[in-house]
Amino acid sequence: MTYHSSATNEDEEAWIEAGTTSLNRAYSWEPILVYDAYATYEINNLLKVNAGVNNITDEYYLDPLARTTLPAPGRTFKLGLTARF
Repeated sequence: MTYHSSATNEDEEAWIEAGTTSLNRAYSWEPILVYDAYATYEINNLLKVNAGVNNITDEYYLDPLARTTLPAPGRTFKLGLTARF
């Protein structure tokens, strides 16, 4: 589980109001709560299976403190196989 509270960059807002930066808007972030799950199963000493699901509830959010307005990925699945030889 990942939680990030809301945040506002008040320093950046002051710089924009004072005209000391060319940024056109201050960034702020809404609070987020994202759930992830991971599992590993060791078949034997040489073979291991990994699985994971990120953003289980498929939340639409901006990554905390990101400097872009592109949203984070939605629900993603991952499956891996590790072999030692």
